[in-house]
Amino acid sequence: RFLMLFVAGAVGGLAVPPFYVLPALFLTLPVWVWALDGAERLPGWRKLFGPAFRIGFAYGLGYFVVAFHWLGAAFFVDGGVMLALMPISILALAALIALFWGLASALAHLFWSGGAWRIVTLATFLTIAEWARGHFFSGFPFDLVGYAFAANDEMAQLASVIGVYGMTALGLLLA
Repeated sequence: RFLMLFVAGAVGGLAVPPFYVLPALFLTLPVWVWALDGAERLPGWRKLFGPAFRIGFAYGLGYFVVAFHWLGAAFFVDGGVMLALMPISILALAALIALFWGLASALAHLFWSGGAWRIVTLATFLTIAEWARGHFFSGFPFDLVGYAFAANDEMAQLASVIGVYGMTALGLLLA
């Protein structure tokens, strides 16, 4: 299941700039929801770091490995002396940022229901996680889901009103 979610997240990562393959989000986010639908509920504190956390982490890891591809350009400086560190560094940063999505997934799963509200729950906690990673620990607001909707003028106009975090929430609800 980890590999399936990792690949789904990697495909979803194609939605953000410079690729702007927006349908990727609409195809892959339901995989995350379906995985949470089948996730086991654990008792006690293990709820937060159980299957629901791993589901969000796996999807987020795939998403951020692809979305953070642009960071690899920094490793070509000075003739590529540090080039061997590029895959490890990008994977480590993606894993660190994916912790936010894992926690959002686990928190959403605490309030999970069988109806359409589960989508609102996941979108809400994921939007909060995106805001948190953009503001806490010196912030890292790169490759937010909302950036995927900046490819056309109409969405850019809406973003000027509701901001990138509003676009993130809207995009997650729609996807």
